[in-house]
Amino acid sequence: MGASLGAMAATAVCAWPSGSRLHSGAALAFGTTISLQVIHDDAELAMRAIEDGLHAVQGVDRLMSVYRPGSQVWQLNRDGWLAKPDPRLLAVLAQARQLSELTDGAFDVTVQPLWQAYSAAAAQGGLPSDAQRSAARALVDWRLLDLNYNWKDRENR
Repeated sequence: MGASLGAMAATAVCAWPSGSRLHSGAALAFGTTISLQVIHDDAELAMRAIEDGLHAVQGVDRLMSVYRPGSQVWQLNRDGWLAKPDPRLLAVLAQARQLSELTDGAFDVTVQPLWQAYSAAAAQGGLPSDAQRSAARALVDWRLLDLNYNWKDRENR
């Protein structure tokens, strides 16, 4: 298999149009370094495309990070609702809910309270107590994820 991959890589390199070069860029997102590469003969155009791509990825990170207090995911985990969720977040949550449904809950997008309980206990060198696990589990249920939640409905409850 290694020889096949090497042959494919060599073929791909040889298939580059004449004058094209590999251009690269990197940035921080999702708690790691991400990189993009573009093969093109126009260095300026390639670098603009890389910059745009990196900017787009960083925008998704700002929107969906569980570690950034300004992100909608962080706010959703804190408050349990969002007044004006970004359409990209709604699309990801819809896919996550579908995956939860397909796996009969083995994947559960609402797992954050349980994850936080274990994370806090691990920081203290242990596991969460039965009461802490029960309290966290009471907040976890992908079937309660409502992507059509209306602010007026919230005010009337």
